Amino acid sequence: PPGRGRDGRPTLGVRVPDWPAPMAAMSRLPRPLVASSANPSGALPPARPEDVAPSIIAACHLLLDGGPAGGLASTVVDLSDYQAGRWAVLREGAVSHACVATALADAQGG
Repeated sequence: PPGRGRDGRPTLGVRVPDWPAPMAAMSRLPRPLVASSANPSGALPPARPEDVAPSIIAACHLLLDGGPAGGLASTVVDLSDYQAGRWAVLREGAVSHACVATALADAQGG
């Protein structure tokens, strides 16, 4: 069973990057990669490796430099009560709330 996250909830975040370098690296792995974001919760996402917080660097075994990052931050969706028909966008980013709603409605068959 999952442990408790930093917010105290027993949930797990899954990220699917829209970035060629990490996607290429992960496609070669035999199982999913467990990794932290490159920024502490609530902090701005770094655009370059030298912008990554020192506390994150100190805990890293690997920092993948795929070139300058751009665009919006990740959208974070809470699906922990999805079976009961409840979900929430915790942070709207590159994928809009409307797009998430449409995708979830489509997944439910309409």
